Amino acid sequence: MTDDRVPPKSGGQIMREEEYEDSYGTCVETFSTLRIFSDELGPEEIGRVLGLEANDGSFRKGEVHGGGKLRRKANGWFYSTKGLSDQGIRGGILI
Repeated sequence: MTDDRVPPKSGGQIMREEEYEDSYGTCVETFSTLRIFSDELGPEEIGRVLGLEANDGSFRKGEVHGGGKLRRKANGWFYSTKGLSDQGIRGGILI
């Protein structure tokens, strides 16, 4: 797929960029979430490298969760476009 195309709404045809419609009737809300897991980099380092603060949660390897019964196996960092834009998923992509 080239840069000027977007996935089809239905069927098998590829749409051109200028044909894309953000107000697609069956899609009330779209967003994306970037989730990064690392054994080496902690959440703070991931955010520093990306130049973003996690806005959908983060945790450190070894932290207790699950009612105190489990420990995190890796560091986690999450960034979501939910609520950041009314332009649909394409309007919310920052990276």
